[in-house]
Amino acid sequence: MRSVALCTYNGEHYIRQQLDSILRQTMKVDEIVVCDDGSTDQTLSILKNVADGSDINIHIHRNATHLGPAYNFQQAISLCRGDLIFLCDQDDVWHEEKVAVTQDYFDHHPDITVVFTNAYLIGGDGRPLEGTLWDYCFDKEVRALFDAGLEFECFAYGNHATGATMAIRRQTIPDINYNPDFLHDHALAALAANNDSLGYIDQCLISYRIHENQVCGIMEVPPVTWSDLASAMKEVAALPLRADKRERLAFNKERRAFRKQLLGPLKILMHQKQYKKLYRKASRTMLGVDLRESFRHKIRILNRRKTT
Repeated sequence: MRSVALCTYNGEHYIRQQLDSILRQTMKVDEIVVCDDGSTDQTLSILKNVADGSDINIHIHRNATHLGPAYNFQQAISLCRGDLIFLCDQDDVWHEEKVAVTQDYFDHHPDITVVFTNAYLIGGDGRPLEGTLWDYCFDKEVRALFDAGLEFECFAYGNHATGATMAIRRQTIPDINYNPDFLHDHALAALAANNDSLGYIDQCLISYRIHENQVCGIMEVPPVTWSDLASAMKEVAALPLRADKRERLAFNKERRAFRKQLLGPLKILMHQKQYKKLYRKASRTMLGVDLRESFRHKIRILNRRKTT
């Protein structure tokens, strides 16, 4: 069973187009769970109108009080009954093969619990914008590090997965142990990466709308700091390929210990009430440790082993 967790709030300008794009999928979903956060425009009327004419179950839940996007998404996810749950914003447009491609990915990657994709960019009027979502948050440099096995380190430093492109397995839900004041997508991605169960699909499966009234938009990891960190991480990523079995085991042991060191501060940061505060603090000491120097320290240790 496949579910969609859709959060709405005063989305009358775009919600019908989004719902139509979900209903036109080549592989159908079984239900759409909508949690409306107290809309005062025509959003609820549009939702009810579409639901009345749909052969797919559309469950509309109106919040008694305004929850905000993080709490609202946690609620929507918890109300879904599907084995796969697609996260959905109110103002984007799904491409018709999104569900089929994602389902196929999960079928061929049983160990993955959370997956995200790229997206084309469109403006408030629906016209295409230059570039794609990953040009800003998951470029080739970051993907190379991710593919080298450093996925957790990438996501501990900053979020590269946009929730509007995400799908998760239902089994992930009991593991969501985070304060919803921290946005859901970064928390899901970081925790899945820590379990080596985060994946990505290198395709644009939605059109991500950029407009003045959206909650988050595009957030960019500061390029200078990230470049410095990436340089050190690349050196480390190459080491296991050159090392013998004993050195690889030692490297992996150290890396697991370092992941634990990062995960603790990350969980603390998940209690921050202002999400953007994380990005203003994005620096080598963002998580209370100097990431670049920590990686280079590992390089020195491994190089000493190779020469002794």
